[in-house]
Amino acid sequence: MSTKFQKLAQKGFTLIELIITIVIIGVLAAVAIPKFTDLTAEAERGVALGIAGAGASASAVYYARVKGGSATALADCPALMAQVDMPATYSFTGALGTGGASAPCTVLKNSAAFTPSVTFQAYGS
Repeated sequence: MSTKFQKLAQKGFTLIELIITIVIIGVLAAVAIPKFTDLTAEAERGVALGIAGAGASASAVYYARVKGGSATALADCPALMAQVDMPATYSFTGALGTGGASAPCTVLKNSAAFTPSVTFQAYGS
């Protein structure tokens, strides 16, 4: 008689359990999806910050080469960044500092979707 009761044991999920699981997954998705929609803008800004850091380093190396006599003077940030391998989708504005002073250079993305710009200090000749 004990074998009869084992055959009647539950072998799957009930409809209520499945509906509750689907509702929980739906609530989690509704909370998580809005958090990931703004990641594109944050990623673009992070790339611009990385490029600005690379630009600041490039200007420091350039300044050292000019002072050492192994580089010719450049007039502005776009000319300096043309010497460095930077992504083509970004542009630079600003003039290089003179006499050891720094001047602001701005990193811009060549698209309308990216509105904030990032500025770094660049050293000139």
